[in-house]
Amino acid sequence: MHILCPHCRNPIELVKLTPREEIACPSCGSSFRLETGETTAGNPARKKLGRFEVGDLLGSGGFGSVYRAHDPELGRAVLQNVERLREQGKCIIYSTHHMREVEKLCRRVAIINQGKILAHGVLDELRREHWEQDLDELFFQLVG
Repeated sequence: MHILCPHCRNPIELVKLTPREEIACPSCGSSFRLETGETTAGNPARKKLGRFEVGDLLGSGGFGSVYRAHDPELGRAVLQNVERLREQGKCIIYSTHHMREVEKLCRRVAIINQGKILAHGVLDELRREHWEQDLDELFFQLVG
């Protein structure tokens, strides 16, 4: 069985899975434990912890368990502030892997992969130049 390290995302081959056994990643050296239990099909409702939406368990280690979390209020506030600054004519360098945010906020973009600029320009021109309207697909076409 193969799993991905929750820290560096490199694959780890497991020969034998023993519940609660510590797993060490040979790539980054981190260690974690897998929790056993049933999984739910589909997209279960997110649990709330204060204003945070708590998602999937990423792993467990000597300091406890790590969960994916999202702060929807903060995300919305950041997007609103970036939109306001853009409307004021400010130059904003916005780095994200969320292409829907890019489509909403940006007129000019640079697509960067591993430190190299693969394409840059006005968003509509990039779409025409690469014959691709979907920005996610344009990105994957460029990083090929």
